[in-house]
Amino acid sequence: MFNIVAIICFLQLTNLPTACFSNATIAFDFPTQEDCLLKRNVLADEIDQDLKDRNVTMMFYCVEKPQTENTNV
Repeated sequence: MFNIVAIICFLQLTNLPTACFSNATIAFDFPTQEDCLLKRNVLADEIDQDLKDRNVTMMFYCVEKPQTENTNV
């Protein structure tokens, strides 16, 4: 399983340097990396103009979802 993760940067938010937030996970699982990359590209295309209008930038990437194991303790 794969998830889309984003780094979100607010440009010129205040007179401070650019404020960026990393590891914003989109909580939806994709079965393959190819599916994840395809949806990442569609999402980026859909929100591109809105982000430009708001002076916000994002970088999206796909990561393999960490596997967790249930144990009886």
